[in-house]
Amino acid sequence: MRSGVGVTASGDIVYAMGPALSVQSLATILQRAGAVRAMELDINPVWVSFMTYTAHGDAAPTPVKLTGFSRPADRYFHPSTRDFVAVYANRG
Repeated sequence: MRSGVGVTASGDIVYAMGPALSVQSLATILQRAGAVRAMELDINPVWVSFMTYTAHGDAAPTPVKLTGFSRPADRYFHPSTRDFVAVYANRG
């Protein structure tokens, strides 16, 4: 399993994942999805995930898994030895 995320020229976020993908095939998939900048994420089925969060004012946001990943949606609310990437929207 390999995954990656990218951004299109218009600022949309694109995500790709799949089994048996090479770095080249993942890059091609992200490019075909319109990504002008992208990066590889996890390469292990146990760790691959992508969550979005719904804000609730000052309360903790609600996490939502993009698909049926093995890790829980709130995995980034707990300490971990694993690296992670976060993208924040500025609605100011």
